Amino acid sequence: MQPKLKLKNKIYITLSVGAVVSLIVLNSIFDVVNCNIKRDYTGGRDKFYQDIKEKIQKLEKEEFKDAAAASRLAQQYNILGTYYLESRLWDMTIDAFNNVLKYGNASDNTFYSLGLAYGNRGVEKNSKDDINKAEYNYRKATAVNPNHLDAKYALAILLFYYREDGKDEALTLINDIIVKNRAHYPARFANGRINYELGNKEKALTIYQELLADINKMPVSGLSNDYKAECTRNITRIMSELSMR
Repeated sequence: MQPKLKLKNKIYITLSVGAVVSLIVLNSIFDVVNCNIKRDYTGGRDKFYQDIKEKIQKLEKEEFKDAAAASRLAQQYNILGTYYLESRLWDMTIDAFNNVLKYGNASDNTFYSLGLAYGNRGVEKNSKDDINKAEYNYRKATAVNPNHLDAKYALAILLFYYREDGKDEALTLINDIIVKNRAHYPARFANGRINYELGNKEKALTIYQELLADINKMPVSGLSNDYKAECTRNITRIMSELSMR
């Protein structure tokens, strides 16, 4: 099971289900790590870990004659960091990706991965410092690559739930993601959720109804079925609440 985060107070209107990325904002809805980078380590976990560690140790003992050596180290630390991230080892993830930075790979994905690790650790430990570092790294990722929509999405969720003055920026970020990619379903779920929490229930209902229409056009899969179920549940709840006014 992928790592999950929770809000302190239970909120019933769901965002989405399936494999997505970011801070988790609901009891059992969001996975922190994108399934596209998830690997099956079953049976080879220890060997994988040891092989990467040995490669790093060997490379760090060598004299650096050119940038290629540093690049190889950054690559190995990136693999190791991804492994730790998927294993929910936040401290080790942070150490690994800081070494990725140290050896010259200041990419959007490096900052994004650091944001995920700091964000998860921050929620688990109730650490404002880690939440601040998560925000910093998400912003760095989006500065390096304004089209890194997952980093922008993660930043939006963090701002909405952990920054009293962040709701307007969060909604702006979510809308920007949707304009650039309407198939970013987590952002569209979040758009409905945010509007619902801001008291815009009619708008949230319209958002979910339009989303459901698009989900129904997706190829049938476990993920599309999950999306459909969550979206239908949200629509039913909002319609029920509106009918009681």
